[in-house]
Amino acid sequence: MTRATPTADLDHGASSGLHDGAEDLTGVHHRLRDFFSHLRTQAALFGDADPIVDALRSASSGGKNVRPDLVLRVHRALIDDDSDAVFDVAAAFELLHTALVVHDDIIDRDWSRRGKPNVAGLFQARASAMGLSSGDAEHHGASAAIIAGDLALAGALRLIATARTTDVRRGRLLDIMNTAVIASAIGELADIEHPLGVPATADVIAHSHRAKTSVYTFEAPMQAGAVLAGASEYVIEQLREFGQHLGIAYQIRDDIAGILDDEHVTGKPVARDFRSAKQTAVTVHAKNGARWSEVGHLFGKHDLNAADLAQIRSVLVDDGAIESAEVDARHHLAAATDALNRMPTRLKRRLGPVLIAAGTRSPGY
Repeated sequence: MTRATPTADLDHGASSGLHDGAEDLTGVHHRLRDFFSHLRTQAALFGDADPIVDALRSASSGGKNVRPDLVLRVHRALIDDDSDAVFDVAAAFELLHTALVVHDDIIDRDWSRRGKPNVAGLFQARASAMGLSSGDAEHHGASAAIIAGDLALAGALRLIATARTTDVRRGRLLDIMNTAVIASAIGELADIEHPLGVPATADVIAHSHRAKTSVYTFEAPMQAGAVLAGASEYVIEQLREFGQHLGIAYQIRDDIAGILDDEHVTGKPVARDFRSAKQTAVTVHAKNGARWSEVGHLFGKHDLNAADLAQIRSVLVDDGAIESAEVDARHHLAAATDALNRMPTRLKRRLGPVLIAAGTRSPGY
């Protein structure tokens, strides 16, 4: 989700810290294993399913399972007794993440993730090996990735719909999942349209970050765990507020890391957002600074060289754009802290490490 993603460190990088004291996810892994086994069997009824199932399974593996972790973390804080349903729901959020990442890579025209071919890249290579031209192979890869993402999204919804819980809770869970899908879609749309419109403001960027990342990564998984545990509407609302601000803060720091950190840290090309003229928490402040004219001509330049990158970093740090974005992140972390402090003690204990990890993440300067 050009995601999602904050989410580079969230899901793969050891430096994020958001997985410290992680929950036991064995039950979730079993559900995902069963899902892919069932998908392979069902899809094989209609044709050669192994390549796309294998690619999708690969896309869903190797991550830190942050979203399932949050489902379990909240549920276990409120009811210290796992149910079959909680593993279904936790696995559903990991499949949702997989679907969004697979589709996001197509939007970003990325053919790899963390140094390895993604779903689109695997099918592009497969098509090239079969003799397709470069353009046709890329189209083939993107088409296969769309199909794979659709399979993961349908699987996520099916896991929620068949979760063994009451009809009322299942309905609430479907509403939460549906909201997460809609928010992510609208956030992604805003993300690709920002370069086409008028300069964004910090508030507009925060709103986009919430839609694209906060809802499906933080708010929805925690709310789902609470609904399954029978939590009060008050607690569910505090979790929404906590997740909203935590996700925005994390995404702002991802914007900062995208400028200052190296590719081996972020998992993305250096200054990818700057190269694609994407408006971020950093660039909205930079455009209001006195030195934007020194780097404005580089905004949207795909082939930035080392000297260009050094100049961009120097200007954005010296002119205060990086610090202004960091101030925005700290503002949202403070709001997340306020929401956390209004929660029951057991929830505060279970979610405290998540807040601390986000609050201490080094943006790289």
